[in-house]
Amino acid sequence: MNYTIWPKSKFRIGEYLKLNLHFLTSRRLEKRLEKMFPSGYAVLCSSGRAAINMALVYKKHSRPDFVGVNPYTSHCVLDSISRVATPIIWNLKPKLNTKTRLIYHQWGYIQKDLSRINNIDDCVDTLCEIGTNLFPTSQDFEIWSFPKILGTTSGALLWCKKESVAKEIRVMRDSRGGGFFLWVLRNLGVLNKNIYWLWQGLEAQKGKPSIPEIKEINNEINKWEQKIYDRKKKLNLIWEYAPKWLKKTKGRIPTVVPLEYDLYKNNTIFKKLKFEIKHLEKYQKLNSSNLIKVFPVPIHEDVSFEFIYKLKKHLKIK
Repeated sequence: MNYTIWPKSKFRIGEYLKLNLHFLTSRRLEKRLEKMFPSGYAVLCSSGRAAINMALVYKKHSRPDFVGVNPYTSHCVLDSISRVATPIIWNLKPKLNTKTRLIYHQWGYIQKDLSRINNIDDCVDTLCEIGTNLFPTSQDFEIWSFPKILGTTSGALLWCKKESVAKEIRVMRDSRGGGFFLWVLRNLGVLNKNIYWLWQGLEAQKGKPSIPEIKEINNEINKWEQKIYDRKKKLNLIWEYAPKWLKKTKGRIPTVVPLEYDLYKNNTIFKKLKFEIKHLEKYQKLNSSNLIKVFPVPIHEDVSFEFIYKLKKHLKIK
């Protein structure tokens, strides 16, 4: 079985058509999440790229302003930033005119030793235990992506440190629109790349979620504790093979356990199971990092325990 780094989005048409006597709104869902994570104020968005865009607009960034990013930043993040400001590879050392740094806490592994000045915490694929403190390096924003965390078809959260900021951004989100039409485009984009590129071109400057999106996200939040239990159990099963320099973060559960490529490249199980080779950013000290080749072993809900036990058996005879 060839598992992906994140859970696969599942289009659940039956759930979208169910009659719900409790009319769900963005604000109701935001209040639910704020009870789960009381250290922040939630703004529900249609995607992570829209959340990034709105955070930068709120911070009054413009084209001459640089936004620092990691060297392996995805094209969708670069596109979202470039519609407001100019992305630049920061590599830990601030550049002239860099107003903000987007800190990607890769796969759920938090970079604790970074400056807390002018950061946005990009925690798009981090599953947090209920009650976890937010904003590991930021004084302003933390971003989650529900497709990467819960396997939904869309949705994201822009967590705000201040309630007044969240209120302003909700007004901005609602005025920008988006909604049902863009959600349909996104799902049709799975079948046709041209439709996907159309959605991508529009999405970063929108952000308002539709009722089906809100219902889907709410249904998956109902399973939050179950997902935490499942992922923590898999994490503990495979963690002994993770790099010794990699640290867990209290309350934050990663989506994969990376195994160093140089240690396991000759193990036939990785070729047999068609594991991807990725790079993990290793921070050695405050002003130094390098990219390490790894096999990312997924531990989200799509992954069976049978798979984990089979892999463990092969790792023991490495």
